[in-house]
Amino acid sequence: MPNEKRLLKVFLCHASQDKPIVRELYRRLNAEGWIDPWLDVEKLLPGQDWELEIEKAVEAADAVIMFLSNNSVTKEGFVQKELRFVLGVADYMPEGKIFLIPIKLNDCTVPRPLLKWQYVDYFPKEQEERAYQRLVDALRSNFPQKSDRIIVSEASVPRAQVSRFISIPLTLAQQPNGTKAPGTNAYNNLGLKPGQHTLNDIPFSYEYEVYTQNSDEPHFPQVITIPFRVTNPVCLYFIIQADWGLSKYLGAQVGKIVVKFESNESFEYSLVLGKNIRDWSRGSSHIAVDRISSPDVTNAWIGYAPGGKKGGMDLLTINLPTQFQNRVITSINIADTTLDTTGDYNPGIHLLAATAKFIEDAGR
Repeated sequence: MPNEKRLLKVFLCHASQDKPIVRELYRRLNAEGWIDPWLDVEKLLPGQDWELEIEKAVEAADAVIMFLSNNSVTKEGFVQKELRFVLGVADYMPEGKIFLIPIKLNDCTVPRPLLKWQYVDYFPKEQEERAYQRLVDALRSNFPQKSDRIIVSEASVPRAQVSRFISIPLTLAQQPNGTKAPGTNAYNNLGLKPGQHTLNDIPFSYEYEVYTQNSDEPHFPQVITIPFRVTNPVCLYFIIQADWGLSKYLGAQVGKIVVKFESNESFEYSLVLGKNIRDWSRGSSHIAVDRISSPDVTNAWIGYAPGGKKGGMDLLTINLPTQFQNRVITSINIADTTLDTTGDYNPGIHLLAATAKFIEDAGR
């Protein structure tokens, strides 16, 4: 039987004006046989949401090649947005991992955020071959067990795998400086009764709420720990909002979700007001943040509380990077990282429910 290959996923980030030379490098990398390069004109299908597909490709990548030129470093628009997104993903990578590789296509200035990474000069013409070999060596050196990582024999996959969902019980939450309450506030504010619910085909159980306190006093970041064990996690889903989301915090990080694994590794996901978390319960107030931009927020539970007040909470989806999907989650931390000394209230983080999607053998 022929071997089934899992190739090294490499995203190619570039300005459209540099497409000809980037396309040629795409072809060379693709010809290596163990690299699966991602280039928009080669991978995007007609009708796809290209911005969403690019973000998904970056998150799934084992490495990102950032092509720098006078076109890309001076051009405003999506290429700069793409760079910011890549840098955000790079922040989650383990220390020492070669993930972001800058390549200069001409004598341009390296943007300040990229100065920490060693770059390769892919010019002048006579140096291209040496630069290409250095690039391939960088990809290969970061994955020394290439044959073990990439080549998977069909005989070594004994059973089909299926994905399943499991609710994360908030009754186990530990709050050294947060609060846990039985499921009553959501009913009083949003009309959501305790019990089993489904949103976007994602099941969740609402029994308790966990939240950090708003405060007009300086305080250390408040953390709520939820002990929870699941093997081979793929995605995490949270019904979440920022309470008292003052507009002055728009665009600021107000908290983070930290997933801890049995391997002593951790994955951090920042909560940025107006990007992936907002104030739903006070959506009619002029000081509330009631907009959101991240594709991670796929839907919102919207309901009416007694008295007719309309409210809701967002369904936040966090796709775990590939390197964490064969791990064991041992706990999830919800951290409120906002500090305020001005006399106004800080945004608090409210969590109503959480669900994990994981992979298991169909034969179990």
